[in-house]
Amino acid sequence: KPYLLKRACGLQHLHRASRELALTSLVVCQPRRGGRGYGCQGSMQRVKGDLGSALNGEWKIDMCTTPCQAPGKFCCACICPCCCTHQQRGRILDITGENYVCCGGLAPCMCNQQCDTREPFMCLEVCLCPHMAILANRYLIQTRFNLQNDSCDDTLLGCAACMDILADCADACASRETAQHLHNLSDCVTATVCSCMLAQQQVQLNDIESQLSARTYAYVGPPQAVYILMPPQQQQMVDASQALRQIGEPPVAPVAPAPPVAPPLAAPLIAQGRQIMVQVPLGIGPGEMVQFDTPEGVREASVPQGVAPGQKFLAEY
Repeated sequence: KPYLLKRACGLQHLHRASRELALTSLVVCQPRRGGRGYGCQGSMQRVKGDLGSALNGEWKIDMCTTPCQAPGKFCCACICPCCCTHQQRGRILDITGENYVCCGGLAPCMCNQQCDTREPFMCLEVCLCPHMAILANRYLIQTRFNLQNDSCDDTLLGCAACMDILADCADACASRETAQHLHNLSDCVTATVCSCMLAQQQVQLNDIESQLSARTYAYVGPPQAVYILMPPQQQQMVDASQALRQIGEPPVAPVAPAPPVAPPLAAPLIAQGRQIMVQVPLGIGPGEMVQFDTPEGVREASVPQGVAPGQKFLAEY
């Protein structure tokens, strides 16, 4: 009893409960067919069903290869996942312009209202419910930036969920030491999966921000095919961000087309009868047309061969 009471009151048990809730609901809950509501409404959902089929963008790197392709980001996520998750959520909200909502609006609690400020709520979320916060970041990145499920998502999340279920069964059927070993192994698997997710998401956000800086990409919200399949809470978050973006950004005035450039006007010299001496302006060569003033108005003439810019020739009019 003292052992169970210590576990129930410790932060480790709170993190384990957060992980079990996130993994279980991600595997079980999905949108109902036909767009009529959602199973396990308000709980943590992975992008599945019709919404998952509507996403067609590719990740920059695969989740299974992140330890090799982004070892630094993977190690940082493994050592300090809370800080990485907090930074990622801030970057996502900065790009999309959305207000902070607990667990991205997918938490199985009543904290689904948009907050005017991010802190201290975002800090509390990543510290008390890190696994749910990581999966919420992934959901936001996929739905906002049109990224399909990674090919390893189901496999890795399924393995983590199975390990967690096996450890819970050992609590009831095996010795306390065996159960603790299985819980430790389950924690290692979950930490590895979460670190791969964070590293993959970090690489993707870096790529998006580099495109925004180079002005080769502009975020205008999720595609319409994705938006109509999102839960109502998510649609409200997107609508609010787009309304704020339209209010805060001045409209861009259309640029009028430049008027056509007339040929350069040459300086007329001494008129002789119906002939006039014309000086060739700079940038004009033989065979090109020049305009010049005459007593009867503006006339044009072709520059003869052998006459260079700055020289004169006799033009008839």
